[in-house]
Amino acid sequence: MSQIVFGEKCGFYQTYLSRIENGGANPTINAIEVIAKALGLSFFELLDLVKLRIEQASLR
Repeated sequence: MSQIVFGEKCGFYQTYLSRIENGGANPTINAIEVIAKALGLSFFELLDLVKLRIEQASLR
């Protein structure tokens, strides 16, 4: 899914999502919840996935 399509699904601008993805913006808890919901996840499921990715990256 493109950032533009995902942004429309979330109600966020593509530029904001890009900044989050690249570490240029820190989303609020509310924004994270909206993103999780748009992905079909709960807030905590999304955080668990992020934690797993960070752990996997540190093993490389």
